[in-house]
Amino acid sequence: MRRGIRRRIAQLALVMVAIPIAARLLEEAARLAESRNRGSSSSRWLRQGAEFTQRLGRGPLARRLRG
Repeated sequence: MRRGIRRRIAQLALVMVAIPIAARLLEEAARLAESRNRGSSSSRWLRQGAEFTQRLGRGPLARRLRG
């Protein structure tokens, strides 16, 4: 029983904390890449990764970081 609870808590922590932070970091990296070179493919990849991870994130932290 405890093992299942711990696993669920770890999953929730990943979805509610780690994924929104990763999305924010990708967003910042995309902005930096765009400021250096507007048409670079790396900035597009970073932007796509940020958008993808933002869709995965849930909870109040994810909402704050989006807005």
